Amino acid sequence: MTVRAILSIFLFVIVYITLILLAIGLTFLCALGSYYLIKAKPTFYTLMIGVGLVSLGVFISTRWVKLFEVN
Repeated sequence: MTVRAILSIFLFVIVYITLILLAIGLTFLCALGSYYLIKAKPTFYTLMIGVGLVSLGVFISTRWVKLFEVN
């Protein structure tokens, strides 16, 4: 029974770290996508879409951290 509890905690830590890394990766890809979008066609509308993409990535990363914040 103890081994199962330790393995469950270990699996939780692995999944948690994986999800954090995926959120950071998504933030990076949103920022990179907005950079290339603005670089391809620098107009006001693409600038607004780029800012929206970066905001989406930052929002996902900050919400993920706040979701598991301990008070």
